[in-house]
Parts: sequence; structure tokens; C-alpha cells
Amino acid sequence: AEAAAIDGAGHWRTFFQVMLPMAGPGMASVAIFNFLGLWNQFLLPVALNPSTENWVLSQRLAAFVSSAGYAVDFGAMFAAV
Repeated sequence: AEAAAIDGAGHWRTFFQVMLPMAGPGMASVAIFNFLGLWNQFLLPVALNPSTENWVLSQRLAAFVSSAGYAVDFGAMFAAV
């Protein structure tokens, strides 16, 4: 950042051409771990909780979306999500 400032780069140019590329691997790692955490929060209840009266929200939403088959009502689906 100091080298970019000495070369005459502004705040925005320093952010987009110096800071953001350096933060790319860290943001990719955060995205991967976030996806894995959300994926596990769906599969674990599906595997361990077969009774429909004890389903968690993600199981209810998956059942709601898959109950329509090929005729998906996108308005109702996005309202539920």
C-alpha cells in the first residue's frame, strides 16, 4: 500500500489493484468453509432426523421445493426461502 501511494495511486486504485488481489486466497478460503458449514447443516439433519414432525427449516424448505416436481412456483419458493 505504501509503494502504491508513493507511485501516486489513489485510495480506490490501491484497494482494487493491491489489497483485493492479496485478499483473494483468504476470501476463497472463507467462501469454501462457509459453503461446507452450510452444506453440513443440511445433510446432518436429513441423515439423523427421519421423522417429519421434527424436521428443521432446511428440511421443510427442501421438501416444499421438491413437492412441486417440474411445475415450480417460483414466487412461493422465493417467499419461503
